[in-house]
Amino acid sequence: MKENTVSPESFFLAAKQSEINTIIELKSMLRWVNLICEFIHQLQRERGLSNRLLVGGGEKTKQQRVEQLRLTDDAFEAMKKGLTVVHQSALEGTVSAKLLNLIASALLALEGLNRLRTDIENDKYQPVDATTSYNRLIENLLLIVFEVADHATDPEVTQGLSTLFHLIQGKELVGQERAWTVVGFARGSFAPRLCERLERVNHQQVEIFSGFQQTARPELNAALSQLESSELIADFKQMRALRDKLREGQQVNPELADTWYEKATLYIDALHALEIQAMNQILTLCDNRVDLAKRNRSAAQEQIALLTGLKTDSGEPVGSGLLNAANPSHPVQTLILEQRKQIQALTNDLQQAKEALEARKLVERAKAILKENLNLDDDAAYRTLQKSAMDQKLPIQQVALAIIEAYKRSTYR
Repeated sequence: MKENTVSPESFFLAAKQSEINTIIELKSMLRWVNLICEFIHQLQRERGLSNRLLVGGGEKTKQQRVEQLRLTDDAFEAMKKGLTVVHQSALEGTVSAKLLNLIASALLALEGLNRLRTDIENDKYQPVDATTSYNRLIENLLLIVFEVADHATDPEVTQGLSTLFHLIQGKELVGQERAWTVVGFARGSFAPRLCERLERVNHQQVEIFSGFQQTARPELNAALSQLESSELIADFKQMRALRDKLREGQQVNPELADTWYEKATLYIDALHALEIQAMNQILTLCDNRVDLAKRNRSAAQEQIALLTGLKTDSGEPVGSGLLNAANPSHPVQTLILEQRKQIQALTNDLQQAKEALEARKLVERAKAILKENLNLDDDAAYRTLQKSAMDQKLPIQQVALAIIEAYKRSTYR
């Protein structure tokens, strides 16, 4: 039987091939998502060193930052090279307009990176403002990573992506904590506004890492637990506890800024290693799915060839004749119905996996709307969402959805 003929068999096998193509395309997208994650990590390191420089980091910090700028630029070039694949897929119509728009927005924002660096070197930025500027660049990149999940059609892959996104966001919040805390230690005291900001960032960390634990595979949860209880992180947590005990106006040794930065960086680098492990899990899962789909397609092809080659006692092919109420037992029909059940089960599992991820995405979308329309930064937008949820005694994602729907209605008036 020729696969390119217009027949039930050819379309059944085409459906099998479509499963393979979808997973291969997703894995291709994940490769450049991996490059985006690496670029985000280097930007986070650059943000920390820039803050340290702005609060009097000295010649050592200056030299470390120069080296970090090179690493960031290398990661940026690698990311842009990876995006050429996305651009080619866009020309072929296989990438959503929303994802392409997010990429365009992120690249446009990154055009201001060199100016930001120059202004920091010329001491034209306050540390808090510099941190906020880096946060916005990173946020645009995170939105791209979030959107890729909509291209996943396998529930386990979607769950893996949800785990990865929680981890990326958690690491970003720790990076912000590193940046804000450096300011306080370097200045010798923590202003009330800075203490409030750190309290909110830590609260968000608890929420995000809780989401990670709910979606992560046992080995990733075990790895995070091992990290959190390790001696590597003990000093970081001790310094965090010291900082949290400081009262308004209480003085602290400015030399602790360097120690804090080093301990926080060790923690962030360890989270980055966990991030790489999570991504490798997803890529391996994709490989396993492709291998399984290929084996299933080959088995189906062999089964169809066998069935269509069989003859009845009268010499007619098995299952010949119209497939209708009088003849419901065509052998290919059994295969089609079996595949239909598999697709339905997969769809149900996928829906459950995406619900958890969608809740996180709703919060991010609502924050973006609040920032754009109320001229808020990321922290203030989240605080507004959180307060509204507490006042209304509603889950934060439900409040986020209401904001998104209200924005849509106002846009289309």
